[in-house]
Amino acid sequence: MNFYLMIDGLVLFSQWKQLIKIDLSMIQHVDYGCNSKEKDVQKQREMAVLAELYFTLPETPKEPDPESYNPEEPKKIPLEDVSSV
Repeated sequence: MNFYLMIDGLVLFSQWKQLIKIDLSMIQHVDYGCNSKEKDVQKQREMAVLAELYFTLPETPKEPDPESYNPEEPKKIPLEDVSSV
């Protein structure tokens, strides 16, 4: 099987190789986390916490509430260690 591609008048040619069939029937199914204790702990935690309920959804997203922010002058970091002299 061949592949041709023309870019700015140049023809690029590549020969594709035939795909190799892979038999996946011999692979065993893996159940990830089957021996995990964290899975059970997470399930218990979710059972104990109330789910968040939305009775009405907002029509449009809104900006988050503004946070208090006090800008400060950046601290200068000396390039040389003056305490080692």
